[in-house]
Amino acid sequence: MQAKIRAGDIAVGFTPEMVQMAWGEPYRKDQVTGEDYAAEVWTWARRVPGVGFGMGTGGYYGGGVGIGSGILIGDDAHREVRAQVEFRNGKVVTFRNRMDD
Repeated sequence: MQAKIRAGDIAVGFTPEMVQMAWGEPYRKDQVTGEDYAAEVWTWARRVPGVGFGMGTGGYYGGGVGIGSGILIGDDAHREVRAQVEFRNGKVVTFRNRMDD
């Protein structure tokens, strides 16, 4: 288990502490419940930059016309999910990892 954690890998049966040592602090932690279970889902995500472009026109009384445009480039346009882990009873039951993609 220690070798997996050092390599940044996790496995079914790991505790939340072991997962945090391997993958670091998650972006989000959610509580999920079903008819016969309760789980905690951790999500890791990365920020994805975005670009937006807008253009507008307008007229006003007297015959004048105005035209405008704008470009927005943002560092945190949205987050892309990279990995998720589901814990039940304090142990990993399922996970997916796209951190290396």
